[in-house]
Amino acid sequence: MVYKIALCDDEPVWIEIMRGIVKDFFDSRSMEFQIDTFDNAQMLLDTMIEKKEAVDILILDIDMPNINGFETAEHLKDLYPDIILMFYTMHEQYVFDAFKFQPFRYIRKEYAARELTPALSSALEAMENHTEKFILLKSVDGIQNIAISEIMYFETNRRRCDVYLKDGSIINVRKTIKELYAETCSENFVLLHRGAAVNVRYIKICSACDVTLENDTKLIASRNRIKDVKAAFSKYWGNGV
Repeated sequence: MVYKIALCDDEPVWIEIMRGIVKDFFDSRSMEFQIDTFDNAQMLLDTMIEKKEAVDILILDIDMPNINGFETAEHLKDLYPDIILMFYTMHEQYVFDAFKFQPFRYIRKEYAARELTPALSSALEAMENHTEKFILLKSVDGIQNIAISEIMYFETNRRRCDVYLKDGSIINVRKTIKELYAETCSENFVLLHRGAAVNVRYIKICSACDVTLENDTKLIASRNRIKDVKAAFSKYWGNGV
């Protein structure tokens, strides 16, 4: 297999730095790869949209003139929903804006040598193990087969549980938190307290006693669980936030 990587940055020096890290990573593993570089977003969009040349991994600078990284991702997200997207930038304040696009990783340029290699390693593992997992949820509306990745969080509602999905819908099921947590079988879920669990991929802000999701929902975390929540959050984002 030849892994295809695209790198887009308007600064030539950073293209060479990132290209070098990517090359060293694949060379050290004796893997075949192809890396295409772009010094402006329009060239990248023309290649991926007009010519329909897909890539496995897209490493995208955020702060670029004319079309920035977020605008570029917006153009590509529907055509390539499964692309492994990595944002990187000198400006850490962009990290929370990046959550809208569900990037695989957020790389800080000043720590690129430290953060890009493990991110690439995780990306390869994700590609090798990518099989969407589903869960059957029975409610008053019938039985629904739901992709586990679409679940943002679930919490106790009397003797049942409310399952909150990415599209804004809520499914009320006759299951306990313990049963749902076991059935998701995903390291991306972490317990906030005895009555709620959250999908780490949707956490935007993790503070001292609560988390804020990408849709601005705030969820309380217990004092006994917040350390585990922060650890899971840091692990998911590759210690990059």
